[in-house]
Amino acid sequence: MVQVGYQVAVVVVTAGGSKLADDETVRTWRQQIRRAAEAESNWTSLTGFDHIEAGGSLPYDVQALSRDLNFSPVPFRVFVNESRA
Repeated sequence: MVQVGYQVAVVVVTAGGSKLADDETVRTWRQQIRRAAEAESNWTSLTGFDHIEAGGSLPYDVQALSRDLNFSPVPFRVFVNESRA
């Protein structure tokens, strides 16, 4: 078994484009997402899951996103145990 980390993100998308993605509602949503993701009891039924950490880099290029919408990413690094041949 080898422990592997995958960079992932949950992205909140709202109308309004080109904002800083930092208002009270979006902050509350981001906090709820982070808490739910870090609650390991939500992941125990997944085979190979080890742990999850908030933060890290985004797994995509933010410059490629449409300017017509407001994107607020919540990045995570998910660690799993995988068998390797």
